[in-house]
Amino acid sequence: MLVDALALRRQWYVVANSSELGDSPSHVRLLGEDVVVRRGPDSALIGAPDRCPHREARLSRGRIEDGCRVCCYHGWTFGAKG
Repeated sequence: MLVDALALRRQWYVVANSSELGDSPSHVRLLGEDVVVRRGPDSALIGAPDRCPHREARLSRGRIEDGCRVCCYHGWTFGAKG
C-alpha cells in the first residue's frame, strides 16, 4: 500500500517532550527533514526548517537573541514567524 507523502506532512507529530525544550534552539529530524524547535518569548513552541536560506547553516547551532533565532554563520535573525 502506497502512502501519500503529502498527506503525512499535513499531520501533527510529537518531536520532543515539552520539558525538553527551552529557550535555546534544538535540532530534530522529522520525515527526512531537519527542523529547529524552541520556545518563543511567550513560551509558545516554534518549529521551522533547520537551515538559513543564505548558506544553509543549521539554525539549531545558533543562539537566541531578543526572542529571535540568530544564524551561527553570519548572524541573520529570524523571528517566530520566519
